[in-house]
Amino acid sequence: MEAGVAMLKHFESLSEDYMGGPVVILNLISRNKGLEKTLYQRQEIVMTDTNLLRGDNVHYYHFDFH
Repeated sequence: MEAGVAMLKHFESLSEDYMGGPVVILNLISRNKGLEKTLYQRQEIVMTDTNLLRGDNVHYYHFDFH
């Protein structure tokens, strides 16, 4: 779960840097192509396991332009 702890710390740090303002995640990783698919799936698991999107401070958007 090291990735989850690192991700939470990263977004907490971003929020502090911007004086508590919201943080936006824009994911451009393909859901369906090779290694990108694996990375996408892992990121989804980590965000779910850490409950990263639980509050109003982190907003997540996925845009697959492929």
